[in-house]
Amino acid sequence: MSQSLRLFKKQFLERRLSSLMPATPISLSTVSLSPGDTVEQAIRLLQANKNGSVLVCDADGKLCGIFTERDVVTRLSEDFDSFVGESIEKVMTPEPIRVKHFSSVSRALFLMSEHGFRHLPIEDPSGVPTGVLSSKDLVDYLHTHIAKRLLEGDDLGEDYCPNQVENFMGSSIACLKPSPVVIAAADASVRSVMKLMRENNVGCIPIGIGEKINGIFTERDYVLKVLLQGPEAEEQTIGNVMTADPHTLLLSNSVSMAFTSLSGGGFRHLPIVDGMEKLVGIVSVKDMLKAVLRGVIDELQSQHA
Repeated sequence: MSQSLRLFKKQFLERRLSSLMPATPISLSTVSLSPGDTVEQAIRLLQANKNGSVLVCDADGKLCGIFTERDVVTRLSEDFDSFVGESIEKVMTPEPIRVKHFSSVSRALFLMSEHGFRHLPIEDPSGVPTGVLSSKDLVDYLHTHIAKRLLEGDDLGEDYCPNQVENFMGSSIACLKPSPVVIAAADASVRSVMKLMRENNVGCIPIGIGEKINGIFTERDYVLKVLLQGPEAEEQTIGNVMTADPHTLLLSNSVSMAFTSLSGGGFRHLPIVDGMEKLVGIVSVKDMLKAVLRGVIDELQSQHA
């Protein structure tokens, strides 16, 4: 077996999700609610933990639902005040797909990429949640085990032949084909920008003038800075609550550099610009994980050809 194949198997097929989780098991009281708890309680938990999801567990501690920042945008943001007092079971995603703690990294990568999940509950053999794997966890893993090594130029020997995932990591961001996005002006209202987010089914809106941006507004910004701040919060200008001067990369930068930026910055969206600093598009964690999955599948197919 080649060194490249051994490394690939270790990174994706043999690595267990338990190794990506904190050594100390989660306390369900800090990340979960009961079905009868309110949307307001769920939002406050999202704001306190800043982790993007809340588990919903029944009286036996078994998982019965999940509520995420994405649910806030797609289901509640158009008329949030009418949902504040509702029970979380009315707006949660019921019986979400989950995995056991002994599942492989490749299994989680497949589920999150194919279904567009950003959060994947992990449970023990009895069905009790032990953690939540986020897309950020996978980005950090891929940065540490592949992207960082490629950027630092680790010498694996003259005979080393990169696998398909490593080839992708070494490619330019242009291979992801960032698609054009809608840009909102800094004096637009939060309400109008959220409408754009829903209509375009995206998790962020760049803020700027013409093709140059000076800010970005994301689902997390909405949850942390706007919700539960009163009805006037929706009418303020987006410039008051956007993330100013977001980190950007060039189309010619490598995918490895994008993973490093996402991991180090803790964000999920990267504005991509050209040499004149004009916005070309947005690359999301979802886009990148899908591309990594294609690399994993291509590598497996090549080994069985």
